[in-house]
Amino acid sequence: MKFAVFADLHYDVIHDGDRRLHEFINSVKEENIDFIIEMGDLCHPTDANKYLISELKEVGVPCFFTVGNHNSDAYSIDTVLKFCEMENNYYSFIFGNIKFIALDANYIKTADGYEPYCKRNYERTNGEYPYIPPEEIEWMKNELQEEQYYYVVLTHQSLSNDFINRGISNRREIRRILEERNRNGKKVLLCMNGHDHGMM
Repeated sequence: MKFAVFADLHYDVIHDGDRRLHEFINSVKEENIDFIIEMGDLCHPTDANKYLISELKEVGVPCFFTVGNHNSDAYSIDTVLKFCEMENNYYSFIFGNIKFIALDANYIKTADGYEPYCKRNYERTNGEYPYIPPEEIEWMKNELQEEQYYYVVLTHQSLSNDFINRGISNRREIRRILEERNRNGKKVLLCMNGHDHGMM
């Protein structure tokens, strides 16, 4: 299995998006990649940007998307999902003996529950964010139960970054679940994220 990962193209705000995307696509073609994972913040979900999705599809291998915090800067999550041709904002897919679990942490925890990111509302809140809601966590726990698979977890924001409002706010809860899954043998192989541009 060989796959390519990229994140945070930020096509609408960084001037050389076409060049960077074409370099990535050319590398994918040269390396005989099985599939692509895009880790969020590709572009704004506009008609003018739809050709970016087409270019990724024309590579000829599956491309799986995760939702980034800036995807919904001026749009609803439904618009983002339609643009990326995604059925849901969190999901899983299987390749060989590995199940990839894509999570969405683009929520704000509030006194009344939680609300999704929309039109940069995270900049105007006293709530806790980014945040993964309880039902998504329960879904993830169920996804992790199949013994025949190993697992890779995908998030836009980090499960390890402790800077406020950068790492997932309930990351310790998520990590405990993943660590527990590995207690009797390593099943969760890797967690990957975007968001932290260039940070190691």
